[in-house]
Amino acid sequence: MKSLLIPALLLVMPVAAFADGTPAPAAEETIPPPNCEKPAIPTAADALDSEASRLDTKNDPAKFQKNFDAWRACMKAYVDAQSAASHKHIAAANAAVKEVNDFIAQVNDAK
Repeated sequence: MKSLLIPALLLVMPVAAFADGTPAPAAEETIPPPNCEKPAIPTAADALDSEASRLDTKNDPAKFQKNFDAWRACMKAYVDAQSAASHKHIAAANAAVKEVNDFIAQVNDAK
């Protein structure tokens, strides 16, 4: 009978771990990709066609630079936001680990 009791306890223990009100691990969050519009890349062939070049703003170096700068700023803002979010998650995880370690130290000291 003892040989069945131990496996039965091991099956119940994971369920009991969350019975104290501890939240279950969060579902994996889906992170959207950046929503930054890339500028059209000017090509040498387009530049040779004077009519297309006159009508197409992608061959205007100043317009391309302005669009490129806007895209780069958008991408930098996205990267900065994702980085800040990751730092918050890491800080929360580190705080939880510290809490566990501190409590285990208290338990050990009480023995």
